[in-house]
Amino acid sequence: MDWKLLSASIVLGIFSGLTPGPLLYLTMSQTLRFGLREGIKIALTPILADPPIILLTLMVLKRLVHVNYILGVIDLFGAALLVYVAYESLTFRPRAWAAQATKPHSLVKGLAANFFNPHPYLFWLAVGGPLLLKASRENALPAVGFLLVFYGLLVGSIFGAALLTDRFRQSLPPRAYFWLLRVLGILLLATAAWLLWDGLRAFLI
Repeated sequence: MDWKLLSASIVLGIFSGLTPGPLLYLTMSQTLRFGLREGIKIALTPILADPPIILLTLMVLKRLVHVNYILGVIDLFGAALLVYVAYESLTFRPRAWAAQATKPHSLVKGLAANFFNPHPYLFWLAVGGPLLLKASRENALPAVGFLLVFYGLLVGSIFGAALLTDRFRQSLPPRAYFWLLRVLGILLLATAAWLLWDGLRAFLI
C-alpha cells in the first residue's frame, strides 16, 4: 500500500470514528446507561454491518440509477430509529440507574444505526468505493490494507469515545447522567430531523 492510500485510510478512519453522528451518540448513550461493555458492542458494529454495504455500493457504482430514492428510504428508516433511541434517552430517570429493567440490545441498535444511516452508503459511493477500486487494480493486497487500517482506526476511535464516556460516567453524580442523556437525546432528535428532511427531499427533487 503506497503512502497516499495509507494516509487516506488513517485520516478517513479517525474522521469517520470521531465525527458527531448517530453511531457516536449511540455509543455514548449506551455506555452511560449500561456501561463500557455495551459501548464496545456499538463500536464493533461497523465491522459487522459495513461489508454488505461496501459490496452494495461497489455494485451501485456501476449502475447509478435511482440512487437518490434508495438513499431517501434509508434516511427515513434511520430517522425513525434515532427517534426511538432518543426517546429512550429523554425518558431515562436517575432512580432507574441502580436497577436497569431494560435490556440494552446494544448490538441490535448498533447494527440498525449502521444499516439505516445513509452516511456509510454515501462514503463508500463517493470516497471509499473509488479508492478500493483503484487500490485493487493490480492486486487485492492494497485494498485489504486500506480496509484493515481504516476499520482499525474507525473502531479504535469509537472505542476511545466509549472509554472516555465510561471514565466520565464514574466521576459524575447520578443527576448529571440524567442531564447528559437528555443532551444526547436532543442531539439524536436533531440528527433524526436532518435525516427525515434528506429522505423527503430525495423524493421531491
